Amino acid sequence: MPHPPISTPSHCWPLRPALLLGLGVTLLLVVSCGANETGSGGATSNDTAVADGGVGNQQASDAPDGTHAGPALAFGVGSAPLFAPMGISTAGYGQTPKKTAPRSPLASNFQATTTLLHPPTAQAVYLKSVTTDLLIVQTDLIGIHQRFFVLVAERLEAAIPGFSRDRLILAANHTHSGPGHIFDAFFAATVVDVFIGEIASRMADAIVQSAKLAVDDAKDTGLAEVGYALLSNKEMHSDRRCENPDYQNDRMAVLVVREKDKPTRKVTLVNYAMHGTVFSAKDAMLSGDAPRAVERALVKSTGGPVLFLQSWGGDMSPGHPAHLYKQTTATSAPLPNLDRLEVLGRSAQLTLAGLDKNLTWLPDPELAVQSREYAIDHATLKYDKGEFDQPNGAILCGFSKSGCKDDPPVDMSICISLPKGGGPQQIRFTAARIGPLALVTLPGEPVTTLGEAVMNDVQNKTSAKVAFVLGYAQDYTGYLLFADDWKAGGYEGSFNYWGPKQGRFVADAAVATAALLFDGIEPKQQAVGALTYKMPQSLTYKPISALEPAAIVTNVAPNVTLGQIVTFAVNGAKDPWFGSPKVRLETETGEAVASAVAVIVQLSVMPSFMDNPVKYGGKSDARRFEWTVTLRTQLRTPGLFEMAPGRYRLVVEMPGQAASVYSDVFEVSAPKQ
Repeated sequence: MPHPPISTPSHCWPLRPALLLGLGVTLLLVVSCGANETGSGGATSNDTAVADGGVGNQQASDAPDGTHAGPALAFGVGSAPLFAPMGISTAGYGQTPKKTAPRSPLASNFQATTTLLHPPTAQAVYLKSVTTDLLIVQTDLIGIHQRFFVLVAERLEAAIPGFSRDRLILAANHTHSGPGHIFDAFFAATVVDVFIGEIASRMADAIVQSAKLAVDDAKDTGLAEVGYALLSNKEMHSDRRCENPDYQNDRMAVLVVREKDKPTRKVTLVNYAMHGTVFSAKDAMLSGDAPRAVERALVKSTGGPVLFLQSWGGDMSPGHPAHLYKQTTATSAPLPNLDRLEVLGRSAQLTLAGLDKNLTWLPDPELAVQSREYAIDHATLKYDKGEFDQPNGAILCGFSKSGCKDDPPVDMSICISLPKGGGPQQIRFTAARIGPLALVTLPGEPVTTLGEAVMNDVQNKTSAKVAFVLGYAQDYTGYLLFADDWKAGGYEGSFNYWGPKQGRFVADAAVATAALLFDGIEPKQQAVGALTYKMPQSLTYKPISALEPAAIVTNVAPNVTLGQIVTFAVNGAKDPWFGSPKVRLETETGEAVASAVAVIVQLSVMPSFMDNPVKYGGKSDARRFEWTVTLRTQLRTPGLFEMAPGRYRLVVEMPGQAASVYSDVFEVSAPKQ
């Protein structure tokens, strides 16, 4: 199927996307052009006063509800499903789908998703003191483009009275199996598929919903306490970049917020480096990948919500601690690499075992937040002639050639030049203070050496005791690496926009923002006003009618042995646009059984969109939507899901239908000895 053209604003230099497809992760989510966005110069409207001032007309002592009374620190949590209908394309890998690849009107240039493992989700943690507040939102997305940040921030400020974007940290877990279409940026279509405003808008609304739930939840909390621990895990990741010496920092920093009088009411934040690349594009999977697998495993072991926050994941692939598999009668997972996801979760469980004994608790920690946006361009970086002769920035320097081992040196002067305004002109940074702890954001994919340097500089050059480095947050400027690393070439070196000095600039700006927050030291970097953005109009999706009502297509087998797979297929009465089925496992008497990690949902559309294609917003004949639920009765990984012999049934809640669909009762028996 021919690829439709990718539209760009008329004043942008149109490079052909074919140059970039197939290159993989993270390309060009930041490159901006267009008259609809500005960073107003002069006074910085986005400066958050820490001690004696406020944001705009709001004083620092005002909480979002306008009150001053309450506990020293309260917290709330909330979550909401991200808008990601089955059939949507994924973001992170450049794709040139084969003619036989699944298609959908929700996938423009990429292949459609057909399998749901982890429903994409936004999770929010809200901290509130008597003087200020902080909202942290983690998403199952590839990254946070600056325009998407503005879209979300504006809606949050409209939905939560008194809230300011300057007290928001919006982060992505960097799954490469998350939904696409959400970045309105030059070239972004090569790795996230073409921008569709309706999808981006609904995605932003879901993030706002998670935040509102967290804010409301904080109203019912008692006095909160905060604890942290610095742990280590070597086996959950590995250094994938061969252009520099093998090196990894295995730190896993953990932050726990809980209610003092009810310690079981808590939330855990895990800061670790691990790419979300267990699944590939050809798996056609909607999944939070390795980061979400860690969250789900830790929810079971910690007993509360868990947020995985990336640190220096730019050069860290997910590991495969296969030694943790147990001997069972379970068959291998029905999806490639699913067992690997689960064993990563098990490794995280073991690392956090006995966490309570390792936590350092902070008595009544002070909460403060500082956000700044800094100008960046060729002149700001002070390049000498011949050092990086790209006045507007460039991409694909060295054309992603490897500089590993015996490879010849890479010529990084060979680049694709960007048009004027094509590279990012300003970058957003946020630092948060929770007592002696600093949370510092980085706008892109920091490799280990850069992320580690930011951590050390914050801990050694400011009064912060411990630094949590949050990559893939607030903004996206590609891979972040120092000059010598950039000059070595390779994939990571090719995908930033301002050359060898960009990494040092970003690292210094992050540390400077923390120093401003903790010690009142004014940064040397030039601060600018907050970016503005007006989302362009887009097509409206026209849902497709279902040929048949919700009904059972294939019922479960009446008897299975522990370790075998149970399947159950039903027709959906609604277009997947309205949502995917929710599945639960019950005993014969209706008692719920925790089974989320053991359930996979797959969609078949008949006639297929390969045979009868339709574009987004176009009319389509009615189709049959068949959903197949797969339940694994036993996993190869211990500690995640245990199913005892007994009698069970599956229950499927279909979107837009009041009555659920029940399978027959099936009996699970222990294997014969």
